[in-house]
Parts: sequence; C-alpha cells; structure tokens
Amino acid sequence: MTKDSASRQEERANQILGAAAVVFAEQGFDAARMDDIAQVAGLSKGSLYWYFESKESLTLELLRRILARQLEQLQQLPTTQGSISEHCLSLLRQFIDDLASQPYLVPLVLEFYALAARHNDARQLFRDFFHQYNETLAVFITQGIECGEFRPVPVTTIINSITALFE
Repeated sequence: MTKDSASRQEERANQILGAAAVVFAEQGFDAARMDDIAQVAGLSKGSLYWYFESKESLTLELLRRILARQLEQLQQLPTTQGSISEHCLSLLRQFIDDLASQPYLVPLVLEFYALAARHNDARQLFRDFFHQYNETLAVFITQGIECGEFRPVPVTTIINSITALFE
C-alpha cells in the first residue's frame, strides 16, 4: 500500500467515524443504522463495510479514537511552556473547545457509557483509558505538589476531583 493510498484510507475512515459520531449522538447506538451513517457520510453502505466489518466495530473504533485523543492531549501538555497550573488550565480549555466545536460529543459520551455497561470491549477501553489518564495526571499533580504549586493533598483525591469535573 502506498503512502497516498494509506492516507486516503485513513481520510475515508475518519469521514465514516465523523458521520457515525453525529448519527450515534442524534439517534443512539441501538437505533442508528449503517444506512443512516452512510447517508450522513455521503457514501454507500458497502463502503462502510469495506472499512468496518460491523456497526459494533465502527462504534468501538470511534470510542478508541476519542479516548486516544483525550489521552494524547493530556500527554502533550508537559511539552508546552508554563507551570503545572497553566497546563491544567490548558487541558480545561482544550476540553471546552472540543465541546464547543463538536457539540455532539456530550450525548455521544453518554451513549458510550451506556454501551460500556453492557459491552465488555467498551468497558475495557474505558478501564485502560482511565488507568493511563490517571497515571499521567498523577505525575503532573505530584510535580505540582513537589514544586509547591499545589497544596500537599493526596494525589488520588485530586485525580478523582478532576475526573469528576470532566465527566
């Protein structure tokens, strides 16, 4: 596969996932049909199945990518200038910007949580995400405490508070 071909395939997969996000947010996972996603994506239903073998595989890939993006945003913060507090504010700004530019994310995330309650693969994606996210947050918070920027409060208390605010 050439680089251009791989790039086109990734672009098409992103197009399908973007359409799926909108449809899932509007209709919910259970009511959404591959026909609906194909229509929003401007593709044939067969094209969807070329990239994703089922609605379930499409759903799990969408969840995986959303969680990976959030984790990547958190992990990139230490590469920027500023204090730990500024990094935390930057993370909050990114979160708000994402919600403002993609308002369908709120109902979509609620759909993902409902899916995780009944689907082992989705539940495992969330477990892995929160484990990595919390480990990364723990490093930031520990640094903030050690440099005197944050009060010496148990790190898990701060992580739980931040997670609760975002969720």
